[in-house]
Amino acid sequence: MQTDFQRAHAKMLATYEAPHNLPVPVFAKLAGKSRDQINREIKGKRAAIPS
Repeated sequence: MQTDFQRAHAKMLATYEAPHNLPVPVFAKLAGKSRDQINREIKGKRAAIPS
């Protein structure tokens, strides 16, 4: 049985690893942002748009 945290983590990993998405480090480099900054924007549900 999974905890709420495990389910949320699995969902986040599935989103990160979806074939139509760039890997976070690649997207961060293209956006001119740090990987940590991109992860915070994703968790905060703010749009992460390359600048």
